[in-house]
Amino acid sequence: MLEADYNLHKSNSTYFTDLDASRSHLLSNLCYGGVSVVEKELTAEGKTGIMAAIIGSVTTSFKKEIRIFQQYEVWSRILTWDKKWLYIVTHFVQKGSVKNKYLVTDILSEGHICGKCDGTGGEGNGASAARPVVYATSVSKYVFKKGRFTVAPERLLRASGLLGGNGKMGDVCSKNQSPQINIKDPLTKSNEGMDSPAIGQVVESERLKGLKYAKAWDELESLHAEPLGVNETSGCVPTIGHFNDISGYGFSYC
Repeated sequence: MLEADYNLHKSNSTYFTDLDASRSHLLSNLCYGGVSVVEKELTAEGKTGIMAAIIGSVTTSFKKEIRIFQQYEVWSRILTWDKKWLYIVTHFVQKGSVKNKYLVTDILSEGHICGKCDGTGGEGNGASAARPVVYATSVSKYVFKKGRFTVAPERLLRASGLLGGNGKMGDVCSKNQSPQINIKDPLTKSNEGMDSPAIGQVVESERLKGLKYAKAWDELESLHAEPLGVNETSGCVPTIGHFNDISGYGFSYC
């Protein structure tokens, strides 16, 4: 109720609080081990400072309102990355409309995967499965720093064991190649059943798929160089007025 606006919907500003929590859970679960490894490597290389993930920007597209007392879920995943930025996409969806077969946290607690990883069986599979009800979609981008040194996302992801054996940027499957990945128990010491090169190729294919969205969003960066100039604010584009809030901060409207 405290998050409601005057329309009795979830206030737009409160989405960003949920984003903070969801992104933090995602990065800490996926990259905690890799951050520790990379930080030690960089320290050995003479780099100083604290290793940190710094938010660069966030954009949110609102598709459908969330009414008060309506239950929803926040799903985040890595969309793509380039030489500097890691992009995370987050969907706000109706509770229960996304069907998951198992969770990584369940695997870690139970010591094995319950069910299969081949896409067969389970609830919500097949072409007839209903699509999730999406309320909003957000894209966030992070840069990883140790002091003033920028850490490439690929280095961090590789140290976290997320790129497979040969998952390098630019290493993709051919159009006619569809690698079959048979993941067994991830906690066993044996690599039997895990085709690391194929995993790396699939990851790279997904990275390139998401990169087109990241590039389209990055086109907006040029707007930083387009504030209203002196001639515009006092000439052909007059300013309506300058107003202060209770703290004394000013706002101008054109």
